Amino acid sequence: MKINDIFNEVKILTPKEIESFIENKPIESYTILDVRQPSEYESSHIPGAILIPLPELPNRYTELYAELPTIVYCRSGKRSYSAASFLKGIGFEQVYSMDGGMLAWQGLQAEGSYDIGLNKVAEDIDFLELSAMSWAMEDGTGKFYNEIAGMVVKQELKKLFNDLAFAEHKHKDNILRAVEAMDKNGSKIRELVDLKFKDLMEGGVGLQETLNKIKLAQPLDLSLLEFSMQIEINSLDLYLKIFHNIDNNEEARELINSIIEEEKIHLKRIGDVLEGLNI
Repeated sequence: MKINDIFNEVKILTPKEIESFIENKPIESYTILDVRQPSEYESSHIPGAILIPLPELPNRYTELYAELPTIVYCRSGKRSYSAASFLKGIGFEQVYSMDGGMLAWQGLQAEGSYDIGLNKVAEDIDFLELSAMSWAMEDGTGKFYNEIAGMVVKQELKKLFNDLAFAEHKHKDNILRAVEAMDKNGSKIRELVDLKFKDLMEGGVGLQETLNKIKLAQPLDLSLLEFSMQIEINSLDLYLKIFHNIDNNEEARELINSIIEEEKIHLKRIGDVLEGLNI
């Protein structure tokens, strides 16, 4: 590799261009790379982004897929440009830097450390265990929405949360059907839930802990909507990372991909209600 190759010019994309790219591409066809520090990532990040801090990139770039388009971002765009230039110099042909970084990003933002929830997902997790974890998260989130539906007065909000609770329970049925379609024992799901994933919510957080936190929030209606949106974003974030972590299991990837698409629908529904209500 020639030394000058490292400094090849990198294409810069605006945040809006990247949002459009993400919305219109299958999730397995690209990589989003965050090159900030772990504390920055924990504060907020693009859902599904892989975290490799810039100082670690020269030793960890083999964790990425060189053949896939790679979108790199940081706080302001400086570190991401350096990272993208490095990747291009070692053979990544389709690599882009996000203009303005997270300071300019107006799209969905997840919170939490990179491995939150992922610590429950081994790379060699089997389809049945992954299904049980997903079932538990849908079950816990359904209970959460049932609980907060009883906390609101506005009928629009009560309907929203009841509908979301119904959708989460429907997801559980879909997971069981997927398990049975694979000629696996659906009754094992509850055993695994009780053993490993009891009272888990989407995003990998605990049900009771979340309910305790939300009861203190004010103003209540707005806080419940914002909190619900954050749960769905963090859930999308976790499922995206799970999807990329299980690339050797096509059955599991199909299940997770179907849940990802449902999470996007939930986010839009909550956003529409938040936009339409005078709170």
